[in-house]
Amino acid sequence: MSELKYRSIDTHQVWVAFGRPSSGPIYRDSCRARAEYRRAMRYKSNNIASSRISIDLHEQLLAKDSVAFCKTWKTKVN
Repeated sequence: MSELKYRSIDTHQVWVAFGRPSSGPIYRDSCRARAEYRRAMRYKSNNIASSRISIDLHEQLLAKDSVAFCKTWKTKVN
């Protein structure tokens, strides 16, 4: 993640140094680096959220509390 972040920052600084062109290889590199970083952030965010749901549901199953499990299921899935 940090490598993608620093690449995005570096390409942005180069883009600004060249006068913020709206086309060309510098512009494409900057956009591509930013898109890769944002895609990785979304992927990581989605994985954390889904793992948190399964942890909560697993804890309710271990406690053998069916009412709490159903409430957790309804709040997390719906």
